[in-house]
Amino acid sequence: MNRGEHLIDKLQRENATLLQEVRRLQRENADLEILSDVAIAHSDVVEDDLLNRIEATLQENEQQFRLILETVPIAMVIVRLSDDRIVYANMPACLLFGYDFPAFFQQKFSDIYLQTDAVTILEQFASAGSLRHYDFQGQREDGTTFWGELFAQPIRFKNEACVLNAIHDITERKQHEEQIRRLNAELEQRVAERTAELYAINGQLQETLANLKDVQQQLIESEKITALAGLTASIAHQMNTPLGLSVTVTSLLLEKIDTLEREYLQRTLTRADFENYFTSSRKAVHTALQNLNKVSSFIQYFKNTALQQTEFEKVVFPLKKMLQDIFVFLQVRQSQHQIVLQCPEEIEIVSYPGIFLHIFTHLVSNSLQHGFEEIESGKITIAVTRTKEELQFVYHDNGKGIEGAALSRIFEPFFTTKRGSGGTGLGLYIVQTLISQKLHGQIVCDSAPGQGTQFTIRLPFLANPALNLR
Repeated sequence: MNRGEHLIDKLQRENATLLQEVRRLQRENADLEILSDVAIAHSDVVEDDLLNRIEATLQENEQQFRLILETVPIAMVIVRLSDDRIVYANMPACLLFGYDFPAFFQQKFSDIYLQTDAVTILEQFASAGSLRHYDFQGQREDGTTFWGELFAQPIRFKNEACVLNAIHDITERKQHEEQIRRLNAELEQRVAERTAELYAINGQLQETLANLKDVQQQLIESEKITALAGLTASIAHQMNTPLGLSVTVTSLLLEKIDTLEREYLQRTLTRADFENYFTSSRKAVHTALQNLNKVSSFIQYFKNTALQQTEFEKVVFPLKKMLQDIFVFLQVRQSQHQIVLQCPEEIEIVSYPGIFLHIFTHLVSNSLQHGFEEIESGKITIAVTRTKEELQFVYHDNGKGIEGAALSRIFEPFFTTKRGSGGTGLGLYIVQTLISQKLHGQIVCDSAPGQGTQFTIRLPFLANPALNLR
């Protein structure tokens, strides 16, 4: 067999093999077509069964959904988006809007809301995709309105795009809110009116207070004048003795001069009479001069003290000497009582002597008028001590003391237990005011019935008096 024949034989064998493969594929294709027909027929059966099951499930779910909507006590309304129609409403919704079932299902969404609320609800729903806690006004079939709170959520109902509306009746709440608003408005009006009245009353009180302050200041000045008058009377009484002696001596001296002149004119004057006249005249003039110097000292001190009291000018002075001078004057007013001063000699201060005079005049007057009432012989002790930063005065009398109710009020202005006996109730008030405001100190009082009364005064003190002048 030549080469060509061999090649033809090979091609024939390969062609036979291909034919066999084609026949096999044809047989398999036929089998597949049979299987395909069977599968298609079976698929139609499965799809119908599946659709039936789905439809049954949907019906069951819809029944459960309706059951839920019918059971809840809140108005539930389903609105179809395509035409704004109500496609479902439960009994609470029909009762709330005042429709029966057939009539309610003929309404549109815009029919059951006020027009302005309907537009706003649609705009906000389109913007946010849902609504929560939206207050609106609904409209019933009879035209009346109510307040509702709306919750809206998109759903598919009967395979259509819808909106589920849950509506809670809040008419009663809104009525309460409106009532509260009216009450608040009335309250604000009343508050405004009352505030205006209070402003008017306050203005009157301010005017009255100003008048009372003027009267109080006048009474304080009157009390100061009264105290000064009492001090002046004491000084006048103190000066009566030296002035009386001076007048007596001067009168006797004048009589001797008359006698001397008469004897001289009658030429009966002897040398012995003339020498006796000189001796007695010298003694008389010396006595008169001593007493007049005392009066002059009293007047000068009183003038200086009164001037300092008026001007309140700080001066440097020895404390003990100043207190001694004060109590010399005050001693006369209560000659049957005793004043004892205990004060170190070396204390020198810069302050207002006039204020000290005023303070101790009032304290002594208070003891005489109240403490020593019906007491024949009383004792007043003033003890002065000092530390590096403080000066302390302890004023004590052994009088009848002060009752507890009165003790708590003794520094109040116009408080007095001697109202019908000329007391103004300003003495101790002035003392406290002078100590606290002018001397920057403090005063306290301790007393008990039958135990006397003690005033403790504490004042700031610097060891170097020059520092106090700053």
